[in-house]
Amino acid sequence: MSAGRLPRIGIDLGPGPATAVLVGADGRIVARCARPGDPDDPAGTVRELLAGLRPPGGGPLRVVVSCPGPADLLGDPGVLDRVGVLRIGAPATTGVPPLTGWPADLAGAVCGPVAVVGGGYLHDGSEIAPLDTGAIGAFARRCAGPVAAGPVAAGPVAAVAVAAVSGHLDPGHEQRAAALLGAVLGPDVPVVTAHGYGGVGLLERENTAVLDAALARRAGALTGALAAAAGPDAELFLMDGGGHVLGPDVAAAHPVLMVGAPHATARAGTARLTGSPTLVVLDSRPDGLRIGGLDDGLVPDTGTFREVRGIRLAVRTDRVVHLRPDGDAGPAALLERVRAGIVRVGAALGDAPVAVAGTPGPVPLPPEARRPADAEWAAAYGAATAEASATVDRLFRFADGSLAEGVRLARRAARDGAVRAGADPRRVRIGAVREMAMTYVPMPCVRLRVTATGPLVDPAGTGETW
Repeated sequence: MSAGRLPRIGIDLGPGPATAVLVGADGRIVARCARPGDPDDPAGTVRELLAGLRPPGGGPLRVVVSCPGPADLLGDPGVLDRVGVLRIGAPATTGVPPLTGWPADLAGAVCGPVAVVGGGYLHDGSEIAPLDTGAIGAFARRCAGPVAAGPVAAGPVAAVAVAAVSGHLDPGHEQRAAALLGAVLGPDVPVVTAHGYGGVGLLERENTAVLDAALARRAGALTGALAAAAGPDAELFLMDGGGHVLGPDVAAAHPVLMVGAPHATARAGTARLTGSPTLVVLDSRPDGLRIGGLDDGLVPDTGTFREVRGIRLAVRTDRVVHLRPDGDAGPAALLERVRAGIVRVGAALGDAPVAVAGTPGPVPLPPEARRPADAEWAAAYGAATAEASATVDRLFRFADGSLAEGVRLARRAARDGAVRAGADPRRVRIGAVREMAMTYVPMPCVRLRVTATGPLVDPAGTGETW
């Protein structure tokens, strides 16, 4: 292995057998390992896979795990903890209360104290109202106090979610509220703020913060177990739903970002195995076939928010067709559905090639689809070779009429975010900036969306270790 590169092990714990690969500095697979997956003990599976792949002599290495996250388990409300929900935006946002539109079973599992207090910002940066610190203090005491019967929920919560109107433009009120809550609730109760999520919709950012808060304990247990399984000499990352890495701290605090990670990782690995950054991927697994695409290495932006059990989240969704075995449909009918799915996913990708990831499953594959070498290891390979990324999606004001300055700020913010996520600052690539006019905002304002991506940086002094 060339000097300056850590050994990289990618692990896929998605549906089907668990797979892992060791990748050399030249990007080629050096060793492989597979075993039956155990969804109830992902850390144990990781430990067993690593036992057969660690380079001789030990030393530092990078381990990247792609697995279903806690947010993939929402069919069972028991996975959710009780949380407090604080919205900062009165008197402007009282018409639609928090948790509106949530399924009754999930809302019942999550709902602790809820409050809408004065504060938040307008698009021009002025306050809707001063931050109501007294109401926040009262809300914090309700979250910390004993369980109370009656119309006003109270009692200990596992975490708190905070969302402010236009918090993505100015996080000041959310940050002040988080500090006030932390002073009352202490360090053992996470406070999840919504300003870091993309998009301009308050409800979507609020829903995402609530779900992250409700899953924080479970996500922390998952990342902690995986870190212990990887060992103290391993630099651990997890995969997100866009096919990029998450640091374990980020994955624990924002488990919603892991939704769809196994399929996204398989797509990324297939793109690298085929050398085609724009393609349609047929991800074949024992539970069915997932059809998704990549556009220049990135998940295509459909312009819509992801929904999990009807809850709109501030996470961009991609066009994925999931086909399962159908006892009433024969192979020919299933194959026609596969071809229709390829057309649907590939419509915005031009004349994109079609490639297969995974092993033959219950859904037939068209014979014209390309099956690259090592296709059965595509998801593990996608994890081992994954990059860091960051997306900026927010409003930029340009009172002086200078749109170019907003574009420059958006590009810089995306680059800085990718570097914080682990990208090598010398090798960050910044994609095209998408502009969306905000005609209903009474000032010069534009919504900009841009993504920056780059390979992970190796720790200083990393040398040839195997």
